[in-house]
Amino acid sequence: MDLQPFCRAEMPCMWEVFKASSSYAIPNNCVCPPEKKCMLTSDNLSIGAYVYTCQGRRQPWSYQSR
Repeated sequence: MDLQPFCRAEMPCMWEVFKASSSYAIPNNCVCPPEKKCMLTSDNLSIGAYVYTCQGRRQPWSYQSR
């Protein structure tokens, strides 16, 4: 069984690349700890992607999880 490491605090757990008419997810090689969830937290316009990081399940953010 291949266990993935937990993502560090500011390390993205996933990116969602967006194009004009579609988007696709690129997961990182780490996973969120059980008490956290991979949630949309920012965007990076220079690479055309939404950035997801591990966040507490009840922590409010200005971005909504997709």
